[in-house]
Amino acid sequence: MFLKSEVPVCSLIHSKKKVNKIKIKIFQNPKFISLTMSIASRDHAKQLFNESKRRLADRVGVNVNNTASIARQIVRGSKSSDILMQSAKHLAQQETALENSASNLIKIQLIQQQLGYQHAAIREGCHILGNVREAVSSMER
Repeated sequence: MFLKSEVPVCSLIHSKKKVNKIKIKIFQNPKFISLTMSIASRDHAKQLFNESKRRLADRVGVNVNNTASIARQIVRGSKSSDILMQSAKHLAQQETALENSASNLIKIQLIQQQLGYQHAAIREGCHILGNVREAVSSMER
């Protein structure tokens, strides 16, 4: 915004306005200087401040989201090690159960073999019993 005004020289020195450009023209009265100034308006300054504040808030939001993402990854990592440990425990338990099952299978095979021997003995006994019956019946005659 450009302003053209006549300001006393002493008030120019004590002014707290932010001035970007100053063009000085001296007129007949040396106490006053005609100034054409480009002054950053209060609204423009507020807009710049609000924009920088918004950008800062956006950056803070992005950093918070990144921190949350890192925390989630850490939690997932710790959970995955817990899951891995639990899987190892289950595997050890399954290995024990598998060894017991293999031992039981060997016992069952031995029992089956013994039952096979007993079955063969009973069959042979039945066959001999049939021969004994024939012999007994032939003696009875």
